[in-house]
Amino acid sequence: MANNVSNLITAAVRFFLALFVLFFLLANTPANGAENDALQKVGNIPYRIGGDLRLRQVYFDNIPYYRDTYLSETNFLRLRTRLWAEVQPSPDVTFRTRVVNDFRYYFAPAGAIAYRFPDEIFVDQLYVDVKKLSDGRLDLRIGRQEMRYGTGKIIANGTPKSSGRTEYFDAAKMTWKGIRDTEIDIIGIYDRPTNDLVINPQGRDLTGYPPWREWMTEAGLGIYIKSKSLPNLPLEAYSIYKRESGWEFSGNFYADAGRLQIYDPETNMVKVPALQYNTFGMRIMPKVTETLEGNFEAAYQVGHYDGGTSKIGYMTDFFLKWKMPFLLRLEPVVGAGWYYTSGRDPYEDNNAGWDSPFARWAGYSLIYETTLSYEGGGRWSNVNMYYGDLTVNPFSWLRSSLLVGYLLAPVKDGGGDGNVRGWLASLQANFRLAKNLLLRNDALTAGFKVEILKPGDYYPDNDLAYYARWELAYSF
Repeated sequence: MANNVSNLITAAVRFFLALFVLFFLLANTPANGAENDALQKVGNIPYRIGGDLRLRQVYFDNIPYYRDTYLSETNFLRLRTRLWAEVQPSPDVTFRTRVVNDFRYYFAPAGAIAYRFPDEIFVDQLYVDVKKLSDGRLDLRIGRQEMRYGTGKIIANGTPKSSGRTEYFDAAKMTWKGIRDTEIDIIGIYDRPTNDLVINPQGRDLTGYPPWREWMTEAGLGIYIKSKSLPNLPLEAYSIYKRESGWEFSGNFYADAGRLQIYDPETNMVKVPALQYNTFGMRIMPKVTETLEGNFEAAYQVGHYDGGTSKIGYMTDFFLKWKMPFLLRLEPVVGAGWYYTSGRDPYEDNNAGWDSPFARWAGYSLIYETTLSYEGGGRWSNVNMYYGDLTVNPFSWLRSSLLVGYLLAPVKDGGGDGNVRGWLASLQANFRLAKNLLLRNDALTAGFKVEILKPGDYYPDNDLAYYARWELAYSF
């Protein structure tokens, strides 16, 4: 094991040094123009270049699965390196690309070899920005990009099966600013199941529902409106159309991923038909006082599977945040919230389970990102969560937060005999260790997060579940 860890560290250092040397050579090109310190030039073409290195260790055990098992002890180191570059041929046109590598070493389970070095080197950003068209009222972004709207309940992650390596969308986005205090985004998305811009490809499925390889394509078209015309009542409204392609798998691996499934006993195959649906919603963010603000979001979706079976779903998200008027040095903020997503009743003809159109990600909990991934690809579906949280900043270099939640399942479809998912506690801290350490505007940060879940009678096993991670990151 010692030799393997040593090899991991050696490989990491070599990989990062190569990126660092490349950056150092380019970054020392004499800067031109006082408008932006980070803007360099090659000939007459301005550019920027940077990157980051993140070392993270992840440990979890007893993560409950809603049927008849749980995920046992898993412990691994992972190193992610990213290098990005921007070229700006004119003030209103920018080309950006980013290259990523992310590999791991497993301590447990014994013999695990997933994501072994050198693994894949892939492009997760490749887009062009064109700004200030139509007399400054229109911006365009076309290509591989990251997007997140609101609190991440609708659009947040285009590659939910990438195991946290990336979150990109292959998309085009048009932002219209022709109405005062209002932005209107029109978005087109076409996410394929694999990344074609990759060296040493491993053939990983990026879009589907674990634990299968479905090679599912996700496509969508939407409009998202953000208005601040009422200063104390910002609001957002959206309409998102999505289509998920169908797939099939062996009946020996039958499970419920929240999708309609049709079993053919003659072929022992389960067919999952293509699904298309529309999601309509609104979010308001009232500022009640200088110290009290809230959030309320509600959405409804309706659609159908190929073949005619209907699909509906609904979601509500509500919370209040209060900046406490005492202990001001700690900047305390206390909050309380409720998050509800409908579940699919297997005994009803339609599918009433909520599907976050493009937002299968960790959200409130790393434990639930893991268990919900095995329930249905990271879908926050069939969840009724009440929670409270507290954020404090005891020092300028430290930000910490605590969340405690009680989770239920609206539909009793688990392996246990009830609907209590359990009690969840989460503690997180982020540290800013240094700035301008080696290069101008670089940063060294660290962080950790610990979660504990006491499963309820929704699950067949009630052993205490743990999830912990620490990380050290350097960006330049």
